[in-house]
Amino acid sequence: MKKIAILMAVFLVVATQGVAQEASYSQQEETLMVNIARNSQDLELLTPSATSREVEHYKTVKSWIDRDYSSLLTTQPDIDHSHFMIWGKPFSEQLSNAKSIMQQNDAVIARQFCYSQREETLMENIARSSQELEILPNSATPRQVEHYKTVKSWIDRDYTSLLTTQPDIDHSQSMMWGKPFSEHLANAKSIMQQNDAAIAQNVFYSEQETTLMANVVRNAKDLKLLEIPASSRELDVYFDAKSWIERDYSALQATRPDIDKANFTVWGKSFSEELAKAKSIIQQNDEAIRKYEESKPVGESLELICKAVSFGETGAKWVADPEKYNATYSAMLEYYEYYTNDKEKAIAIDEKAYTFMQDEIEYCDKHFVEPFLVMKEQYDAEVEAENERLAALADDLGFSKGPFIGIVDFVRAIQDKEIKKRHAKRYMVLQSSDDWFEVQNLDRKYVYYTNDDDQIALLREHDGVYSEGSELPNVIFKFVRFEDFVTILGVEKELAVFKAIDEE
Repeated sequence: MKKIAILMAVFLVVATQGVAQEASYSQQEETLMVNIARNSQDLELLTPSATSREVEHYKTVKSWIDRDYSSLLTTQPDIDHSHFMIWGKPFSEQLSNAKSIMQQNDAVIARQFCYSQREETLMENIARSSQELEILPNSATPRQVEHYKTVKSWIDRDYTSLLTTQPDIDHSQSMMWGKPFSEHLANAKSIMQQNDAAIAQNVFYSEQETTLMANVVRNAKDLKLLEIPASSRELDVYFDAKSWIERDYSALQATRPDIDKANFTVWGKSFSEELAKAKSIIQQNDEAIRKYEESKPVGESLELICKAVSFGETGAKWVADPEKYNATYSAMLEYYEYYTNDKEKAIAIDEKAYTFMQDEIEYCDKHFVEPFLVMKEQYDAEVEAENERLAALADDLGFSKGPFIGIVDFVRAIQDKEIKKRHAKRYMVLQSSDDWFEVQNLDRKYVYYTNDDDQIALLREHDGVYSEGSELPNVIFKFVRFEDFVTILGVEKELAVFKAIDEE
């Protein structure tokens, strides 16, 4: 919101820059005048042949001008005579020109009859839909019949809506794509009358039924005999395909009890043959899975070992390519602990948990645990060395506490009284990976940094080079004090002031 307010202020300055103003207007009044001037440029004289779209656009622009003009009159009754300059012209001249155009356009609209935008849209819909209508042959497919019914429903809907405001719409001579609308409508009515009579004498599969049969055949492609024990992925694919087939088959039986014998072809395959194959595979797989389930660990042990393997498999991906998955060390450590703890708990509850997921566990141990422990050893050594270096550096620079990692967290710790203000100067403060600040503004003493949510001030160095948007330098920081500042918008705010210290 601060940035929007600043941009609006700049916009008003540019619009009125360099002009001697006879009266003083508030920022709101100047904004309203600029709005009117801008919208007046969008006004054009309407001709008697104007389309309803052009008329509606004019009415919208006029409503904006009327709204802002009425608002101005409440505080500036003589605004019509304002010589306030906007884009090189007095406001009164731009307002007068807008009033003149609106007066002429309102007269044209009052004299000229036009279909409303809504009515024109409905007629265009009917004319366009009528071009999709064809007389159905006796050999029409279910898809053709359902397509016809859909198009007919669109035309019926729009025609009914038109009749509520234009009872004689059947005789409209309004031109649509080179033909009167009445001709489009009469042709559509003729085709629909013939097709409805043909449908009443024939039995076709509905669009819903053909869709369900197509779904069954498509999902049957994903069915195959499982080798037990099957992988989690194979089981997921099988159970998904089975559930979708059973769902669609049940829906078909509700309207077609003899659907197993349907003489219907989907993508060159007999629906009845594909259905029979699917039923056979489902029967064999379900029997094999039933026997396998009896050998599984039960209860909490099964749940824990499955969770452990999930953490381990994800961790294996992260360790193999951290950059690809944007995986941090802390995230990998967390998943390592989840994997290890859940695995040990599962086996302690039921030893069958290990044999049940043996292949997966061995994979996780080899591809996640082993490489991660190597990484952890290196990381711990680096952290220990860095902590020793920073502690020595803090001591060399005269800090008695720290380092404290995280500027934002450090400021909040002071505000929350976790760190006393009188002790704050003793800390060596460093940026964390979450700290992201850029230059917002500066004056002779301070450079102001922001990350949109937080602000800090940095003592300005006499030889420092700062540019708007540049990032906070990656150096050591020392807390100086809290100081009250007035922002560019006139808001008083307390900011933490820091001093940058070069490590060298």
